[in-house]
Formats: sequence, C-alpha cells, structure tokens
Amino acid sequence: MAETPEEHVYYVFRRQASGAPLTEVGSVDAKSEQLAKIYAKENYARRKRTTNLVVVSAEDMHEIGDDAAYGGALDKEYRNDEGYDVEGFPA
Repeated sequence: MAETPEEHVYYVFRRQASGAPLTEVGSVDAKSEQLAKIYAKENYARRKRTTNLVVVSAEDMHEIGDDAAYGGALDKEYRNDEGYDVEGFPA
C-alpha cells in the first residue's frame, strides 16, 4: 500500500494591486505545492481584489539569526538631538 504524503504548512502572501507590497494573509496545510496554490486561491482571493498570490513552504523560510542587528545598524547618531545643549540658547 502506497504511503500518502504528509501535509505541510504553506504561508500565503497576497498583492492587492499592481505595485502594492506583498502582505501575509495566512497559511494553508497541503500535501503538495499544487494543492497549496489551489487552497490559497480558494481561501484568500475570492473575497478581496487580488492581483497575485504567493505560497511559500514553511520549510523554505529561514529566520535571520540572533546575531544580526535590527534597526539602528548604521551609526547615525548625529541625527539624534540628544547631544545638543539647549540651555542658555535664546528662545
């Protein structure tokens, strides 16, 4: 007897209009990429105007490690006004 493939999680991203960013709208559980596309279309493109959908297997998504700096990675302290002495400055 042949084994049936197990279901995998696929994240679904949608673009509402041409030039709009992709936004995550949810996920589907499917046994293949082809089924994931069908499920995504049925669940996430029927009610709202959608120019395209993208499905990505959860296995293909990789988190950036903890050693990466988020925000403020560029040294631009000169943009902060914390270093300016305003005492004695005429108002």
